[in-house]
Amino acid sequence: MAGSSCELLSFSLVDLNRMKGEFLEAYEDLFSDAYQRLYRTLKIKLETMQHCQNILDSEIKAVLQKNLKARMLGAGAGHYQ
Repeated sequence: MAGSSCELLSFSLVDLNRMKGEFLEAYEDLFSDAYQRLYRTLKIKLETMQHCQNILDSEIKAVLQKNLKARMLGAGAGHYQ
């Protein structure tokens, strides 16, 4: 189990703007980790979306090929009758 404690901080926009002006280093530290976590999260989301799109593209391609093959076989059988 983690040995650290967490606190929920709630700031208004006015408070954040004042903090940025008066305590720039603390403000940057506060948001530095958040931006890094957001970047990593969005990168994982994008990679996951690309992976899902690739799977979907493969499945669509397989269905289209199956339908095309079925049509070609159906057309060929009708042609010789």
